Parts: sequence; structure tokens; C-alpha cells
Amino acid sequence: MSTEQASSAEWAGITVGIDVGGSAIKAGFVDTRSHCLVGERFTAPTPQPATPERVAGAAAALATQVLAQEVGAELTTPAGPGGFRALRIGVAIPSVVTNQEARTAANIAPSWVGTRPAALFDDALRQALSGGTSGSSSLQVEWFFLNDADAAGISECGPFSADEAADPEYSRLFLTLGTGIGSALFRGARLYPNTELGHLTVLTDDGSPSAAEHWASAAVKARQNLTFPEWAARLSTVLNTYVALLRPQELILGGGISAEAERWLPMLNLEESSARVSIARHFNSAGVIGAGLAAAWDLRP
Repeated sequence: MSTEQASSAEWAGITVGIDVGGSAIKAGFVDTRSHCLVGERFTAPTPQPATPERVAGAAAALATQVLAQEVGAELTTPAGPGGFRALRIGVAIPSVVTNQEARTAANIAPSWVGTRPAALFDDALRQALSGGTSGSSSLQVEWFFLNDADAAGISECGPFSADEAADPEYSRLFLTLGTGIGSALFRGARLYPNTELGHLTVLTDDGSPSAAEHWASAAVKARQNLTFPEWAARLSTVLNTYVALLRPQELILGGGISAEAERWLPMLNLEESSARVSIARHFNSAGVIGAGLAAAWDLRP
């Protein structure tokens, strides 16, 4: 799946990005030219249980707040069919997504599996825009669903880096360190979606096997009260496993804990690796920005 902007994806102005997490849903306008948020980012708790219907309702409520901003009148996307205003909305979900269908469910209700959520979200948004009634809205919406880690990776590894301009085969592995370990793998402008490397088995200190994210995620650090040196040692083992398998030229590390990178980045020990290590720029807004960019670039895994 390529992040190159084809002629069909030249979507001027802004899109809306929505990032569905296990504990919170975030939404905002995304400027498709600067790759940044425009206006306010809105957040609400993820409803529990996080069924498709309840998440769609919460996301629609956030989207109406986003659309109510004055910036929307200035930067609305082009007119759609019939002269109605059109909008593209990208939604990042904690699921493997293929053909716009959720195939797995992580930190959301199992009823997501097998769901094609576009119609559900569209109906919820129309009801929210019409004050909770079943009336229709003149807003024409295209929906784009993708894996949450892929969305975050897109925000950090879009197709306009100097490295890619110099080498279209430049390979990057983006990792988001949070509740689990999310991953997005790029070669040049091409995203290989749904890699889910946090589930890859690694050998722990005592030689026993464990899923990488069950041993070295930021959530594990907090839950087990690990010191930064202890956690950095675990993370180094995970990174060395990934590097040995994929040989990326750059590792980009994100997630909320990346804001404290100065406390653990110097402690990483990458064995025999020429991979450059960098810290993500967008922190907790990465999923929103990447979802909006996916919508702009016609990315539908």
C-alpha cells in the first residue's frame, strides 16, 4: 500500500482524523499539506464495552465538535456530488484491517471482528449532525479505516522525507510503545500494513518465550514498576529481534513514553546494527494525524 499521492488522492485542504484507543478516542482536523493538526484536538473516554455501535456514537460526537470549529468553514474540503460539501474521515482502530473490515479486536469488544464499520459510523455521524434524529445531513463523507499503529506510522513516515528522496528504498520501522507495541513497516513510500510485531515472540532474560508487548511495552514498565534501565534492557532485546528479522535502516520510536526519551534512549543497546534510531514527533497526536493523511491519500488497507 503506497503513501505516494496519486492524482486521484489530491485532496486539498483538510480531513478529519479519529484515533480509537482502548481508553480514549481522539479527533481533530488534519492539514493534508503541513501534516499537522489544525484547531483543537478533542478527546473522550472510550465507551465500555467498546462495541462498534458505542464507539461509532462516541466518535460521531467528537467529529461534530471538530466540525463546529470556525476553521472548518475556512478549510472545508471540495464540494462533493450534488454540490454538497464533502469530507474525508480517517479512523484508526486497534485491529488488523483488510478490505475495510476489522479482522481482530485488541482492547475493543470482540464484536468488532468481521465488522465493516463505515456504514455504522456514517449513520452515527448523520444522527449526531441532525441532533440525534434519523434525519439526513447534506455532508457527503468518505470513510477510511486502518490499523492504529499504521496510522501513527503514516504521520511519522509520510512520503516527503529527505531520506526517501535520496533513496526510494529507504526502510523504516515505526514502533509505538504504549499499552502494547504497535508497528508500521515502510520501504520508501510503501506501507506494509498490519504487521502487528508486538505479538512476535522474543526470548526474555531467563530464556522463556513471551510476546514482545507482554514483556517490554510501556504499560508493562508501569505495571511492573520497572526502572528505566531495566525497561531499556528489555526494549533493546525486542529491537534487536526486529532488526535481525527486518534490517530496517531507521527505527522510529513513538508513544507517550517517547516524551521522556532522554531518560531511556541513551540506555538502548543495539547489537551490530547500523539502524538509525529516532524519536517520533507527534506523540499522542500521531494516530489522529495519520488517520487524516490516510483519508487524504486514498489508503484503504
